[in-house]
Amino acid sequence: IEWTGSVADAAVRSERLVELSQRARDLVGGMPLGAIVLEPVLLEVVNPEYWPAFPWRKIRDDYDAWLPMTYWTNRNTKSGYREGFRYTDENIRRLRANLGRPAAVVHPVGGIADAVSASDVAGFVRAARRQRAVGWSVYDYATTTSGLWPRLRGNR
Repeated sequence: IEWTGSVADAAVRSERLVELSQRARDLVGGMPLGAIVLEPVLLEVVNPEYWPAFPWRKIRDDYDAWLPMTYWTNRNTKSGYREGFRYTDENIRRLRANLGRPAAVVHPVGGIADAVSASDVAGFVRAARRQRAVGWSVYDYATTTSGLWPRLRGNR
C-alpha cells in the first residue's frame, strides 16, 4: 500500500484504500491477511504531504499483520533516520499508536539490502526484537549478501 500516482486527491485515495481493504478481507475470509504499508515516520515526519490523513483506523480490522516498509536507507544522515534501530523502533511504535493497537502483529521490512551496513542490520533486528515483532526482513532477498544473513537471524 504505497502508490499515490494514480489518485492525486488523498481523501479519495484513502476511501479507495478502505474499499480495497474490505474487499481483500471479504475475499480471504478468515485467512490471515497482511498489509505492507508505508512507514509512519515517512507519512508523519519526513513527508506529511505524501499521503495526508492515512486511514490507519479505518483499515485496521481488515488486516491481521502489518509490514511497514522501514527503509532507513531512503533517509539521509542529517534527518537522524538513516539508521536501522531508530527508524525501525519509531515506525513500529507510531504504527501501533496509529492503529490504536499496542499489541498489533508487526513484521518490519528494513532498508534496501544492497545499501545497508552490518551495524544497521544489527540495530534493525534489535529494534524489531525490542518491539516484539513476529519477524523481520530486508528488501530484497536477491540483493541480501551472505554476510547479512547471520545478523538477520539475530546471531551477531
